Amino acid sequence: MARKARVKSSTGKYIILLRGMEDSIFRTKKIKDIFNETIESYLGKNMLGIRFFTDRVVIFAKESKSGIAMDLKPVLIKFARAYNRERGVDGKVFMDRFKSLPVEDKEFEAQCKDFVDGGKVKDPFEVKAVIPVAPKKETVKPAPKKVEKPVAKKPEPKPEPEVKPAPKKRNDMPTWLL
Repeated sequence: MARKARVKSSTGKYIILLRGMEDSIFRTKKIKDIFNETIESYLGKNMLGIRFFTDRVVIFAKESKSGIAMDLKPVLIKFARAYNRERGVDGKVFMDRFKSLPVEDKEFEAQCKDFVDGGKVKDPFEVKAVIPVAPKKETVKPAPKKVEKPVAKKPEPKPEPEVKPAPKKRNDMPTWLL
């Protein structure tokens, strides 16, 4: 099944969520500093804000001409290499692709800035659900129907071909006895 295309922003601003594979990927200041240095070296003035949690990071950024995915690609690669080298491990650092929400209006932009700066507003990814969740409907499952399996007929055994006895020799005794 193909992935759903990323929604483009008319303003070029996005709020981005990166979830780590571990529950506490950003637990140390050193790891946070490595991520900050990496993202500032690639995004520079286009990074409008960043907020760290123990298991994820939320970035408020403006895209360049190449697009937000191409802006974040070198950041994620360089950080993953540095993180793996620092921890002495191999493998993925972040879960799946990064999630992004386009920031279209001033009200949502103010909310995103406040959230990234550590304000007590709700998480933008909770306010504007990235993955719409349909309400669960309680349905009664019908009882499984009994399906009668057809009885397989055993194949009839094939008649064995008749084995003709070898013609008897005149002297069936071994030569050393003769």
